[in-house]
Amino acid sequence: MNKHIMIPTYSTYELFHDKESARELIRILKKHHIEYQFEDDSPSFDPTFANNDFQRDFRVKIQPKDFQQVDELMVRIAESQFSQVTPDYFLFSFTNKELLNVIARRDEWGHFNWAFAQKLLRDQGIPLSREELNKLNQNRVEELTKPKNESGAWILAGYIFALFGGLIGLFIGWHLITFKKTLPNG
Repeated sequence: MNKHIMIPTYSTYELFHDKESARELIRILKKHHIEYQFEDDSPSFDPTFANNDFQRDFRVKIQPKDFQQVDELMVRIAESQFSQVTPDYFLFSFTNKELLNVIARRDEWGHFNWAFAQKLLRDQGIPLSREELNKLNQNRVEELTKPKNESGAWILAGYIFALFGGLIGLFIGWHLITFKKTLPNG
């Protein structure tokens, strides 16, 4: 009997530069029984000897089917922290247009700032409906799906280096073939 076992695929949900922040997300995922994978993609040797934390990459991966559930969970947690915001929090100085930009680029601003920007707009009498939020998210996914224009330059450089020695050209080709981008929706 030939049984096909489906091995779940995991995509990067969030990238961290410090391990403690990654552990906090893992704690939340464990508490809600959501499967995850943790990867430490930090270089094992720092040639600059600067001990730079920005070179450290800790990835928390979840199954794409869980992205929306985890997003909703993270927003609920963020909303529970609104009472801790001090009056000098930087989003208070944002214009309505800037707050809309925060909401439109959720992947860049994080769950807390995304939810807090919505609260600030609601407080000013500008609530966003579920449909408007979905449209902003859809527009962002479409924007991120578009290939970057610079890839043409990389392809040209790959051909040139392949003609004059090959090794760098092979590396560029390998990078272009294997490079993947995880969209906010998984």
